[in-house]
Amino acid sequence: MPKNSNAPARKNTRLKAAPGLSDVPSEALEAECRLLREDIAQLQARLEQRVLDAALGQSAAEAAQNRQTLTEERGANREAVLGAGLLALAAQRDELAGQVTQMKADLEAAEADRAAARAEIKTIHNSRSWKIARLMRGGRPGLNRR
Repeated sequence: MPKNSNAPARKNTRLKAAPGLSDVPSEALEAECRLLREDIAQLQARLEQRVLDAALGQSAAEAAQNRQTLTEERGANREAVLGAGLLALAAQRDELAGQVTQMKADLEAAEADRAAARAEIKTIHNSRSWKIARLMRGGRPGLNRR
């Protein structure tokens, strides 16, 4: 009676040898089995290596994706910083352009004032009273001022 009553009873059967193998010595069969086991072990090792290579490839792909994402984020940050700097420079340029416009207007006003003052001086110098007073201002030679 079997030890485990739930387990099916095993039949004590031997595997039938393939036709033509009955005359092959058992040492040759054992050697062939060893070679087959070695081949299986090599195939398992190659399979494990391929699995590892695939995992490594996946990790490399993920790392490349992470680098690309990081590069894109850095580019976006750089663009934001440069954009803010560009906006600040544009505002400064506009302010300076306003100051230049004001200075040009002030210069034109000063030139107009100067032209008006010169015209007034010319009018005064050409006036009759100025010409008459010239003698008193020292226009006559030989008169000593005291």
